[in-house]
Amino acid sequence: MKNLSAGRLGRLFFNAIPLGSRCPESVVINKRNTTDAGTLRAARHSRMTLWDERRGGFTLIELLVVVLIIGILSAIALPQYNRAVAKARAAEAVTLFKQLAVVERAYRLSTGRYNRSLEGMDIQLPNMGGNRGYGFNNFNGKHMIFYVEGGTTPQEGLMGKAYPRQATYQNKQFAVHMTLSTAGLLRLWCTDNYEPNYGFGPSGWSSFNATGEACALCQSISGNRNGLLLETNI
Repeated sequence: MKNLSAGRLGRLFFNAIPLGSRCPESVVINKRNTTDAGTLRAARHSRMTLWDERRGGFTLIELLVVVLIIGILSAIALPQYNRAVAKARAAEAVTLFKQLAVVERAYRLSTGRYNRSLEGMDIQLPNMGGNRGYGFNNFNGKHMIFYVEGGTTPQEGLMGKAYPRQATYQNKQFAVHMTLSTAGLLRLWCTDNYEPNYGFGPSGWSSFNATGEACALCQSISGNRNGLLLETNI
């Protein structure tokens, strides 16, 4: 033992250790065994493939979380979208009613006569279709249906309503109610107290209550408790 160098003594000690103890659960590669090198490469490839397969899909929990998030976002966005559409429809009705009121007022001041006929006033409103029902001022808009009548009192020169084209008795959304006095005071309200193709309330136009509390949709559209959209002198 005295004649053995330190390096040779180390190699003898290493060779005395069993093969499995040196590299547990692994494949030992040496210069004389090329088959073990191929086995190691195959094992590594198998582990990488299994890892890639695990990373390539979603678990059920992950999928349910995504569906839940989409549902929450939809629940938040849909009411906002419906409110924005309703507000745009109301703005369209306000614009057209205001144009009609200006023309009627100008006609009254120039002729001294009341005339609610679009043909008699020679007015062209944008996005207007043919007459609807009776009279010259019952017409189809692009998104709204408009009805215009004479006032029910001497102080009211013009009354009108507009409601979305898809509104029915079972699906009432909102309507825009207009009054134009002979003095030129124009008022527009948003209301849900109306009956499509007839009037406002069970008794017709005169049953509309301008001082009552409007529905939540009309309050959000107008910003007023009674749904008042516009009040101005023409």
